[in-house]
Amino acid sequence: MTEKKPVFYMPIGLPASGKSTFMKTMKDTVVLSGDELRGEMFGDESLQYTDDVLKELGYDPENMTLREKEYVGQKLIWETLQKKTVQLLKEGKNVAFDGVNNIPKYRAQIIAMVAGIALIHAIVFTTDIETCIARDLRRSRTAGEETIRRVARNMVLPVFEEGFDIIDTYDKNGELISHRTREEKMQV
Repeated sequence: MTEKKPVFYMPIGLPASGKSTFMKTMKDTVVLSGDELRGEMFGDESLQYTDDVLKELGYDPENMTLREKEYVGQKLIWETLQKKTVQLLKEGKNVAFDGVNNIPKYRAQIIAMVAGIALIHAIVFTTDIETCIARDLRRSRTAGEETIRRVARNMVLPVFEEGFDIIDTYDKNGELISHRTREEKMQV
């Protein structure tokens, strides 16, 4: 009898498309968020780094540019999220990696880490740009119209060739509009 693999969920969509709201409804799933991790590590979800954390890591923040500090902070968050994801999956827990996840190059890094450990499930949110902008204005911490439009320009929808086992697509109301599996694709 084969052991059931845990599921790694990767939501894909614009800021304010409904990803985080949807993730909160998921049962038996640990949701990991870069925003929350930044809050834990830097004391504020909106910060990309703190000089204290950079010093703890052995950097000299006084001799770093803002871009260098942000790069190190983002790298730290990304690496920490990846390690936590793999650890939780190896413990048999389902994990959702809450983020925009709009570019295959970045999705590939985490997919490579979890392949073989978990079933890889993309959850795509097709909420239109204008709805996302309107929703974002109602948030306490906004992404901003410019960011939403930039993410939209760079959005690449997932395909099975990236390593996904399941791709579900949801509309702006959170209603499932498409459910596809790798097995179905292989039978075509």
